[in-house]
Amino acid sequence: MKKKKDAVNFDTRFDFSLKINPGLTTIIGNKGSGKSALADLIGYIGGTDNNSSFSFLSKDRFCKEDKLFNLDYCGKMTWFDNEKLGVSNFDLSNKSDICYVRYLPQRFIEDTCNNLDKRFQIEIDKVIYSYIDKKDREQTINLSELIEIKEKKFKRKD
Repeated sequence: MKKKKDAVNFDTRFDFSLKINPGLTTIIGNKGSGKSALADLIGYIGGTDNNSSFSFLSKDRFCKEDKLFNLDYCGKMTWFDNEKLGVSNFDLSNKSDICYVRYLPQRFIEDTCNNLDKRFQIEIDKVIYSYIDKKDREQTINLSELIEIKEKKFKRKD
């Protein structure tokens, strides 16, 4: 993450390069040490679809409307295979077309688990569907479509 030369704010919160193990699954550290900030940045650059649940990259913190620190920074990630992803700022209104990172912010997990309703089932279905081999998905886009197709085939056999 780098501060842009035309930045409006004078803070220097972030200006770093960080190498991360390709098998990263957990970030551990003391409260207030930047775990959520790092995870939000990785999620944003990676195009996660859960950016409404970010805790650091939120309108209450880094993206405050009176400061807009998020517009002063750009970010880049280089994957293990040297594929590069980058963003020119951290504008929350920008949505990525492709999700390279499946990031579940703490707020998202709390909201989902505290409200065991349709949203929770949708998340479970996404996980199950992601484990189904693409050749077995029969051109469906989610688990409920696949189940519907499989049920129709099964009922036709009767």
